[in-house]
Amino acid sequence: MESRHQEEVSTCSKVHQPYENQSILIIFKKADHKEELNGKEENMDLRAEVAKAVEQYNRYHSPEAVARILRVSDSEFELEFSGPFCQSCGIQDYFEDMIYELESVSDIKASVENVMKAEGNSYRVKYSVCSN
Repeated sequence: MESRHQEEVSTCSKVHQPYENQSILIIFKKADHKEELNGKEENMDLRAEVAKAVEQYNRYHSPEAVARILRVSDSEFELEFSGPFCQSCGIQDYFEDMIYELESVSDIKASVENVMKAEGNSYRVKYSVCSN
């Protein structure tokens, strides 16, 4: 799946000033699509793909389990899962289902790196993005 941000956007143009016969060279470069969030760099392309996967995940798993994005970087992302969760299902299955949702909306491969119990009936799950 190609992102609209993957196309090459390196363009030059000349802008003429009306008062003098001089021109200014303006260079547009491809942006990194990274932003600073709480002191950490965030990969906006990966965040968009994870957001699509979370939306699809919540469509099929809510209200039993609801996922929410906590953090995204170049090589990992962290989600919070909350809900009553099915008691007869293995809790790990909920976290691994997110991997399948991500693969269904993108070509990103990920694996569960760490699961931590959070407040109430919620879990913080860190995923590693696998290099292709």
